[in-house]
Parts: sequence; C-alpha cells; structure tokens
Amino acid sequence: ISGDNHIDLTYLPADLWSSQAPGKWKLLAPRVEELEDGLHWFVEGHDQGMWNGVGPRFLKYQRGVFKHIDEMKDGGFEWDSRPGARPRPTTPELRLADLDRDGLDAEIIYGCLMINDLISSAEHRAWANKVYNDWAADFARRSDPNRVFPLAIVPNPDRIAAAVTAA
Repeated sequence: ISGDNHIDLTYLPADLWSSQAPGKWKLLAPRVEELEDGLHWFVEGHDQGMWNGVGPRFLKYQRGVFKHIDEMKDGGFEWDSRPGARPRPTTPELRLADLDRDGLDAEIIYGCLMINDLISSAEHRAWANKVYNDWAADFARRSDPNRVFPLAIVPNPDRIAAAVTAA
C-alpha cells in the first residue's frame, strides 16, 4: 500500500471549479485558460502554471530538469498541456494501471492542499475544498473504491471553516 501518492492541482479536470462557480467567483475560482503555449491554471486571476504540468510550478516537460520526472517519462508518463490530454493521475484506468505496474494493492492519495494557500477568502476556500472533496470521492468510485483512497482537504487556514467541513 502506498501512503504517499498525490493528486496536485495541475492534474485536476480543467473545468472542476469553473463549471460550478457561482457568479461572484467566476473570475476568481480555479480555472484553466488556453494561452499560446497550452493550457494554464489561474487562481484568483494569477497564472499558476501549466495544466498537466511538471513539478511544483507546473512547468512544461523538459528533459534533464528533474531526474525522477525523466524516469517517469521513460516509463510512459506524459505531460501534455493541450486540450483533450488525459493526465495519468486523474484518469481512472491509467491510475489503476500504474498501481498494477508498481505492484501496489492500494494507495492513499493526498490532494491539492496548496489550493488553500492560493485563495484569499475563507468562504471561497471552503467552497473550493467541497468541490474538490466531492470530485475526489467520485474519482475513487470511478477508479476502484477498494484500492484508491483520496483524502479530503479542509480549509486549513481557517479553524472554524475546517471544523465545519470535517463535521
């Protein structure tokens, strides 16, 4: 069992939040926009890097920057930031294939905790966490609920909102 897997913001569905955002957050909610070099994540109007990008700054893949990323690439992992790409971490059949390849029966998945650092409003953070948590539960069902265990995220900068979310 792997206890240290992740689904970072970069790999989440491009319309996860934007498709559900109330009018007051349409331009603030995490959303993906197409720029000349591919799709980019924007949160509160700030470019956070490539959708389906590499590393903590969601960069375009470039051989030689991260040795472990090159090893993943050689093993079939793709970082494609064009519309229609299928990120391995959030494509159920690819995620399960990776578990099988690695000889794992199950995994615990940590979510995009950084989202709480990118959103300034406590109310907006709580909403974004709920949207992610609903998606994560559905992702586990679509993958294999006996093998894939994503953890919920809570609005950790706000103890009151965190307590309400956890209840």
